[in-house]
Order: sequence, then C-alpha cells, then structure tokens
Amino acid sequence: MASIQSLAPEKVIYIGRISKTLLPVTNISYAVLPNEVLSLFHSRVTEYDQPVSRLDQLTFAQYVSNGYWYKHLQKVRKQYEEKSKAFFDAISQNSQYFVEVEAKDTGLHAFVTVKSSKSESELIKLGKMNGVQVYGTSRYRYQMTGKYPTVLLGYGALSCKEIHLGIKLLTEAWFEPV
Repeated sequence: MASIQSLAPEKVIYIGRISKTLLPVTNISYAVLPNEVLSLFHSRVTEYDQPVSRLDQLTFAQYVSNGYWYKHLQKVRKQYEEKSKAFFDAISQNSQYFVEVEAKDTGLHAFVTVKSSKSESELIKLGKMNGVQVYGTSRYRYQMTGKYPTVLLGYGALSCKEIHLGIKLLTEAWFEPV
C-alpha cells in the first residue's frame, strides 16, 4: 500500500477493520482519507450514526497512540508469516498432488489447483468428511480454466501443526495411497 500512496498521496484511501487483527467482537472500522476527500466527507455527512461506543473508540485511540497497536501488528504479521510458511511447506511436501497455488502473498488463504479427476464438489465433500473445510471456486469463475479443479483453502485460524495435518488429511482423502 505504501508504494501506491507514494505515487499519488492525495488519491489513496485506506479502509479497514480492526476486528481481523485484534478481536472479532470489536466492530471498529476506519478510513484514512486525503484532506480533499476528508473535507468533502465532512460537508456531505453531517450526521453519522456511529454503531461503536465512544468508550471503545477512545480506548482504541489510546491503544494506537501509546504504540501498542503497532507492536500488536508486528506480532500478528510474524504469526501470519509463520502460518503462510507452514502452509506452503505442507503444499510443497505434497507437490505431486497439486498443479498450482495462486495468491501466495494475499493473506491466510490460497487458491489451490488439485491434480485430480475428482470434481470440485467431490473434493469439498471429502474434505468435510475428514474434518477439513474446503471452499469451491467455480461460482466465482466465468469459465472453468484447465482440466483440474481449483479450491480455496484458508489457514488463518489454524496453528502451524494443524495446517500440516490439514494438508495431510486432504491428500489422504483426495488420493489413493501410493
């Protein structure tokens, strides 16, 4: 994001929610607006019904101004990097079963093309039967590309050990023992 902002600092808007990195129950969202847009926002939005209590907002503001938010983000980023590494290591160890892994740097999920004659729905069903949540991607694609199904695997809520176990369970469920 920093590189985009450096190209046009008065044209970039950041929007996000802290619930993904702090507490899911925290419903605080934020927008960082360029000055020109901020003045336009203030002129058009005279009354904004804020669903988050002032106490929560002020507590979070204090958390940020004291540097705790930055420290927390550094810690979370490290955990996410470890999880991502565990996921791609597990995929790599079973690379004979996978054709392609898309979106390596997009967070805690990846599109995985599976070298299988099974359909997407069969892969999802087998995953579920073995305790692993697998998401289909066909409804998001205009046209199916390639001869193998692509599924979405998420690993954000898992430990590194659970990630390795999940990939192991999937490969055992999806493929005959070699």
